[in-house]
Amino acid sequence: MQNVLDRKGYNQVFGGHNNTEEDACGIDKAIKEIIKEKVWVKIMDIFDPISDDLSKYQVKTVLSPELWEKFNYRGINADYTKWAKGKMFDTTGNLHTDVNGIPSDCGGIYAYAIVTPDIIPDCGIYLMYVGKASKTDTENLRARVKQYKKQAGSKHNRTRLYSLFSKWGKYIYVYYLPMDSANNEEIFELETRLIGAFGKPPCNKDVRSKAVKDAIDLMMS
Repeated sequence: MQNVLDRKGYNQVFGGHNNTEEDACGIDKAIKEIIKEKVWVKIMDIFDPISDDLSKYQVKTVLSPELWEKFNYRGINADYTKWAKGKMFDTTGNLHTDVNGIPSDCGGIYAYAIVTPDIIPDCGIYLMYVGKASKTDTENLRARVKQYKKQAGSKHNRTRLYSLFSKWGKYIYVYYLPMDSANNEEIFELETRLIGAFGKPPCNKDVRSKAVKDAIDLMMS
């Protein structure tokens, strides 16, 4: 009955009459297209108006399956099951209390990532920076991460990180891997491998792997 009524309504709008079955199928298709168009307009309306310049949020990344698959922890004294994460900043722009949960009795690896709201569960994590912390009398994993608070303010001296923190501050998470190894060279090696595995994350300045660096240089030339 609904299809008949729809066809009659369609005929009234477009002036058709005495339609064949083939015509009726065409009318059904046209009605579906009209409905689809109305739904699409309704969805797009939730973003209207857009007041920001979206070009500010474009990020170039290298997503290479080959680099991911070649990565490994071989020869490094690290337990990858100890990776943990926490929010970097609170809603006021100060360091989040999660940062205080980072161990201070060891060195290790830390990484900053943009984590989108839970629009699609567990989907939307963008790695932006990988760094290392040695274990010395004056440095440890927690202390090293806390030093980055400076990069979110006016006295920053690292433009890429300032841009990261100022644009996405409340969405920044710090991922960290404590390493009990007394050999800081292993921490250095793991940082080198991680930077290479992600094709030099957007906020990292350098990549130490010659093979990855040459491939990136070729890509940029």
